[in-house]
Amino acid sequence: MSDDIAFRRLVDIAKLRWRIERDYQDLKQEVGLGYFEGRGWRGFHHHATLCIAAYGFLISERETPRIRRCGLNATSRTRSRPCACA
Repeated sequence: MSDDIAFRRLVDIAKLRWRIERDYQDLKQEVGLGYFEGRGWRGFHHHATLCIAAYGFLISERETPRIRRCGLNATSRTRSRPCACA
């Protein structure tokens, strides 16, 4: 790194590294990225691809507001379909 880098930029880089480490740990713990015991690159690539896709789905579900996810009507708070979230 150069000596003239701004402090704010250093903080952003540190936060990005922490976020990448946390996501990698979540991938290993939540969706099984660390459980691959195969021998070849192709098998690992398929396993990693599916793990990352599953993780992306979980993140998107986590970020989706509960109202939309559970089928609640935003104005009347009535259910349009049964939900196990309540």
